[in-house]
Formats: sequence, C-alpha cells, structure tokens
Amino acid sequence: MTLSDDDEDEAAPAAAASSSSSGTGRRTPVQMDELRAQMIREGYPLAGLSRDDMNRVWVSLTEKRRWPQLQALTGMDAAVLAERVRIIRQQFKAANKK
Repeated sequence: MTLSDDDEDEAAPAAAASSSSSGTGRRTPVQMDELRAQMIREGYPLAGLSRDDMNRVWVSLTEKRRWPQLQALTGMDAAVLAERVRIIRQQFKAANKK
C-alpha cells in the first residue's frame, strides 16, 4: 500500500501521538476500510479487537467514512450498507447495555 503525500503528512503526527497513548497504534485508511467491511459482513462485535478499536470501527461506519471504498470492498450498494448498519446498531446496543 502506498500513501499519497497528503496522507503521509496527515498520518505521521497522529500516528506518533496515538501510538504513545494506545498499544494498537493508528491504522491506515485501508486497514480501517478492511475492518469496516469485516464488521459489515460479520456484525458486532469483531473477534480479536479491543472494545476501543471496535467502537472506532463502529463510529466510522455510522459517520459513513470512506463509504465508496466500503461499497467497493463489500460489493453492496448504499441501501444494503445502510440496512447492515441498522442491524449492527442493534447488535452494538445489545452488547453495550448497562
């Protein structure tokens, strides 16, 4: 994977700051795309991710970050993705009841 100059400039300082406060470090946009696609396919929660990381993926789904890339990775159109997000929202709420 190759980052553009803009991506590198943006990611480098954030990665340094993030890695010192978190053991996982900052993921690249492509890595997050893969995690969003995995959550769309498998639902919430995702095995192997910390609660914080799962929540980051979930929030990025609700904000429709990089939606065109997600459509390409999953082969789903916007309506199908929106329905999957609705289902995952229910799973998220059930998993995070207090």
